[in-house]
Amino acid sequence: MGAAENLPSAPRQAFEALAAPGPEWLGQRRRAALATFEAHGLPTKRWEAWKHIDLAPVLRSDFHPPAQAGAAGDGLAPLEALLPAEQGPRLVFVDGHLDTERSALGQAPAGVTITPLAQALAQEPAWLREHLAAHADPENSPFIALSTALMGDGAVIDIERGAAVEAPLLVACYTTAAAAGHAVYPRLLVRAGAGSEARVIEWHGGDAEAAYLSCPVTELVAEAGAQLDLARLAEEGTAGCHLGAISGTAGRDARVGAHSFVWGGDRVRVDMEATVAGENGEADLTGVHLSDGAQFVDHHTWVHHRAEHTRSRQVFKGVLEGRSETVFDGLIKVHPGAQKTDAEQENRNLVLGPRALAHSDPRLEIYADDVRCTHGSTVGELDEQAVFYMRARGIDLATARGLLTYAFASEVIDGLRCAPAAAYERGRLARFLGEQGSLAEEPA
Repeated sequence: MGAAENLPSAPRQAFEALAAPGPEWLGQRRRAALATFEAHGLPTKRWEAWKHIDLAPVLRSDFHPPAQAGAAGDGLAPLEALLPAEQGPRLVFVDGHLDTERSALGQAPAGVTITPLAQALAQEPAWLREHLAAHADPENSPFIALSTALMGDGAVIDIERGAAVEAPLLVACYTTAAAAGHAVYPRLLVRAGAGSEARVIEWHGGDAEAAYLSCPVTELVAEAGAQLDLARLAEEGTAGCHLGAISGTAGRDARVGAHSFVWGGDRVRVDMEATVAGENGEADLTGVHLSDGAQFVDHHTWVHHRAEHTRSRQVFKGVLEGRSETVFDGLIKVHPGAQKTDAEQENRNLVLGPRALAHSDPRLEIYADDVRCTHGSTVGELDEQAVFYMRARGIDLATARGLLTYAFASEVIDGLRCAPAAAYERGRLARFLGEQGSLAEEPA
């Protein structure tokens, strides 16, 4: 990160006003994160990793969390389409505050403990200190630093050793109109014990008109032999800004997967980092974004291979309309000694409007000599020959374009290990195409 400049005083004021009781070790991490934020400041266009994004809407925030939750109204209605309450446990946060009425923890399956962060800090299980605010590095992003310093409530999920959890676990965060001009800092920590398997859905939404800042940070830990998958769905309000991060670590013979789906929001950036720390470990990062209007969407990814015989896959696809602008910046880094690494990275962008703009920068850093690493990116329009083929068989132009676009994006969605998240995203994709006049309903 660069030197501090144009640094508002509001984050320091918010930190000093924060009533955040908890153990001293967490206080130390909060203070260190704030120091990191103040040392570097907010990004400017002179920062290479932030040169495309206009943060003017973000700077309108006072960076203070709302003192209390506003009225969510029907803003949480999408949750019933995503994962009906009777199908699994859920934690719901409104404006950063736990909503006990909308949460349902009584259905937690055997082997799973879902705890609000404030309660977990009061109980302080031994593993919490090892992992909370220990994986998402504040040096990687000013907004990770900000979120770590100012984190309020959140969720802690612990999957016991050997537990196989079939039903997805849902954590939902909604920002109301009452939070306009403010910021929320949701925190999620998921630990999958050795040999366990679980899927988590993280949903973010917000008031359609309110201008707010959401800085969610999620940390995933897959211990030896565990299989842990996260699907984050960001559907912020039109004026909402979402600057978040996901950090996952896979141990020996373990797999950590993180998926990002973005539709909505004014400025959206998701930093996704995975560290394959144990031999025969695996990381899987995927994403789909649907952008229109003047929306800006950015996915920055880092995959670190630190052990031998490890694997990783990155597949990100975007569909752009209107005057939207998107960025994919992805890195595969093979550290010294990480022989027999097998890594793939792919970014594909489908530009449907003449004024939409996609930037793609896949990168490799390899410090071992016995590896297989590939990367590739494309930015283009629909295949006119395929469109002509479909029209020649009686399909009208709008439907032909819609079907081809649907097939393009759903290729990533179909690979999700979480069926409810995949079904929900297909519905959102069909709705997006319908709003563009390309597809009236989801294909059979």
